[in-house]
Amino acid sequence: MTLAEIEADGFHVDAEAKIEMAEDTLHATAQAIGSCILSVSRILSEMKPDILVVYADRFEGFGR
Repeated sequence: MTLAEIEADGFHVDAEAKIEMAEDTLHATAQAIGSCILSVSRILSEMKPDILVVYADRFEGFGR
């Protein structure tokens, strides 16, 4: 619910890199991180931001 909290504080979220996992395994986790890296690189290429803020307390931080 972090996204909802950010928006509730009045900030606009320009993009979100979704992470989907078919199952809870090490292999699925590695695939999720890889797909997130691809998604984030596409978003950054399109947006060309001046800054990037990453909030993560689990494995997805590696993908961002």
